[in-house]
Amino acid sequence: MRSSLDQSGAEELWPQLAPHLEETMSRLRAADRELLALRFYENKNAEEVAALLGIGTAAAHKRTKRALEKLQKLFAARGVTSTTAAIAGAVSANAMPVASIGLAKTISGIAIAQGAAASASTLTLINGALKIMAWTKAKTTIVVGIGILFAAGITTVGFKNIHPGEPSYDGKTLTAWLEASKNLVFVGTSDTQADQRKKHAELQKTYDAVQHIGPRAIPILLKWVANTTNGGGHILAAGCIQKLGPEAKTAGPGLIAILDSTNEMERYSSFNVLQRIGSAADPALPAILDHIRYDPSDGMRSFSLTTLANSGIGKQNPEVVVPILIECLASTNKAILRGESLRALAGLGASAKSAVPAILPYLKGPDLELRNAARNALSQIDPPAAASM
Repeated sequence: MRSSLDQSGAEELWPQLAPHLEETMSRLRAADRELLALRFYENKNAEEVAALLGIGTAAAHKRTKRALEKLQKLFAARGVTSTTAAIAGAVSANAMPVASIGLAKTISGIAIAQGAAASASTLTLINGALKIMAWTKAKTTIVVGIGILFAAGITTVGFKNIHPGEPSYDGKTLTAWLEASKNLVFVGTSDTQADQRKKHAELQKTYDAVQHIGPRAIPILLKWVANTTNGGGHILAAGCIQKLGPEAKTAGPGLIAILDSTNEMERYSSFNVLQRIGSAADPALPAILDHIRYDPSDGMRSFSLTTLANSGIGKQNPEVVVPILIECLASTNKAILRGESLRALAGLGASAKSAVPAILPYLKGPDLELRNAARNALSQIDPPAAASM
């Protein structure tokens, strides 16, 4: 049964919210979870949240409002309707005893991206999480939560990194391997085939080192992905994460956190990794769809569509992905965005059949590339229909 409660009914609202809180929080973007954790689990005011996240107070208010609206929609989809103010009040007053797992996920996503040099906001979240875990008195949750923090490679006051010192292979630290190879990813105009083979051989040594180090390399590699001013370092790091194969899955939360960067090149760098790592990128689907719809940069919207098309992760949830791609086709006059939307729909195959009416007009449009993209999409989605054209 659906319930509709106003702000004065916060006490009655909480029992309806509580069973869904962990799941709804996990469906928010990492940046939204971090903000809500600071605002309502740590009881920080807008000015404190703004200072910890390095944003303006007005931006903190706006982002909090948007995050609460998303949370409101997620609760409504589960049969609990109320105002954002009532949800905020109920969560703030009651969420502490049940927040540990969701908050630990938030912390791990942020901290993986930051590595050992955790920011002030990360330390605040860690302290809050530990207090929450202590209040729950749930030993299993404590072990799991702290295990997640350790797995992320975090060093905080009172704890030792489970892997003391930087991971090494064959007498060299991971950073030394990366520094030695970061500019080998570029092919010079004067490079001979012999030069290119030599570069490839040296790069392979670095890839081998990363594969031997394994998931312990992820925190450092993510820092390199986010540093787009370090020559070819971010390109090299992307290749290294790809070489980890299934173990690259642990990079997912950090890559999602980088997508929230205000730096366009950093977002590009994260997309570059996500489209290389196959199913390991699956958890990033909500963030990628958000960028398709809301990223202020057409270039980043295009690259998020390219990531969706190249990675194949949209296949996990076509009922959500297809309407967004149809919306993108209808709402933009940019050929590159339409073309990438068509490519992404083609990759979904028969599960994108509801998009056929939106694709058909492009078969007779003036743009040759879009006509070809539409023809390819139709052939992948509905071969009999394509054959009859």
